Amino acid sequence: MRLSRVFVVLVALSAAFAGSAAAGPYAFVARYGQGKDMVVTTLKPRVAIPGDARDAQLADLAIRFPEGPVGLFPAKAYSEISVEVEVDGEPVDAPPTKIKGDAIKGGAAVPVFLWDNELLPRNSVVRIKFIVKGTLSPAFLCAVESWHRTAKGKDRGVAKDVNPLVGRKVADIFTKGLPSHAIVDKANDEIFASYCEGREINPSGLNLDKENERLRAALKSSAKTFFSDDTTVKDDLTIEDSFSVNVLRTGEFFGAFEYTPDGVRGLSNMVDIDSQISFSAVDDEGSGYCPQVQGAPFRYEIQERGKDDSRTSVTPTFMEDCEFLLDVKLATWVNKRLVVRARYDLDDGKSLLVYEREFEVRELGFTMTLPVLTELSSIAKGWSKDQMRAQSSIPLSYAIGTDGAKDGVAITFPWKITYASRTNPNLSQLVAFYPHLSVIVTPADPDDGPFTFAAGVGVSFAQTLHFAWGLGFSGPQKGDNYVLIGFDIKDIADLKPGL
Repeated sequence: MRLSRVFVVLVALSAAFAGSAAAGPYAFVARYGQGKDMVVTTLKPRVAIPGDARDAQLADLAIRFPEGPVGLFPAKAYSEISVEVEVDGEPVDAPPTKIKGDAIKGGAAVPVFLWDNELLPRNSVVRIKFIVKGTLSPAFLCAVESWHRTAKGKDRGVAKDVNPLVGRKVADIFTKGLPSHAIVDKANDEIFASYCEGREINPSGLNLDKENERLRAALKSSAKTFFSDDTTVKDDLTIEDSFSVNVLRTGEFFGAFEYTPDGVRGLSNMVDIDSQISFSAVDDEGSGYCPQVQGAPFRYEIQERGKDDSRTSVTPTFMEDCEFLLDVKLATWVNKRLVVRARYDLDDGKSLLVYEREFEVRELGFTMTLPVLTELSSIAKGWSKDQMRAQSSIPLSYAIGTDGAKDGVAITFPWKITYASRTNPNLSQLVAFYPHLSVIVTPADPDDGPFTFAAGVGVSFAQTLHFAWGLGFSGPQKGDNYVLIGFDIKDIADLKPGL
């Protein structure tokens, strides 16, 4: 091997070490789908990935080698790489995947574990661990050795000056005139062995096996600098590394809930206007895997059904007990059907749909309104005009006097009380009960005047028709009873279609 080739390898090694925290460099990837439609995501250590996305199923887990100059590293550094797999701490019943160094192709992904959805029913989380073992190539070890033998000053490491190397043949990996240094052990004694082909530096009478053992010990720490901190370089200069990932059953493990002041309930077809949407990540046994879910590239969005331009990305707020809330005000979409989704972002801007649920936002429970005060309150709180609690009414009624009382016209100020439930969300728009204060105008009386104030109770139907009873408590008709029948023009304009 000539010096120029040695340094080509060294440049590739340096680039790999600077540009990758992986132990090769290499990466583990998850591949979803089949054939040309397969999509890929690069895995992060101990971060969760979906196993059963809605638009593509997990196909396999693979080891992938980088493209470009960095890709020279695994091809040059290893004679062979093997990958063993454990599932939930148990070795799989299959031989390890072995890859020869000269078969490593930059950008290629080699499957090391074919996924089987049958693994998920026994638990909502499956832990996959890869154990990587590598045999370092003579070319790599020669490059590390040559680095020391030709380096200067502090970069020399375990080497020391020996000039000239009397009685020893220096191979053509060194250019004429370039200093060549000896490799020494911790006691500063020279080691008479080399990994470089054609370099004969072993005097007769020495134990070559012992000298090779001393050489491996001397180069071990130097070889380690080209790998990540998690990688173990053994005494025989083989390497071992491990990588773990959690695979989730997203359909059950990961889901949306309605977060109310009274507690958390499953996300149903109807959601209250004052609720929030929360996601929970808890397995079958109630043990959370929050760090893996929190650190994973999940993305959340909400939109009005049938309107793609209304799609909005939502930021989650992490909470205790493996729950987190979506920062969205549902009141913006009152009486509309929404779709909430969770996506898992992949490489190249693609994503997997891991959760989707449709629901309608309604005002549930009791709602009370008062004329004028309701409008002022809704402005202050930023409520939409489409909300029931932002709408009051002032019916105009015909006042029918009983027991001889004079008929008239009434303007009513009702304190409306409505109620809607999840099983009957339209009830509040169909029926409302109200106590009221009314001003009744009757034909003028020269002595007492035309105005009578009355109080009573009433009921409205479909936000339009109002029926009430009132008792006069002041004015010329004090003590008279009235039946009020009226309507609100504003209610007719706002009447919801289909009711």
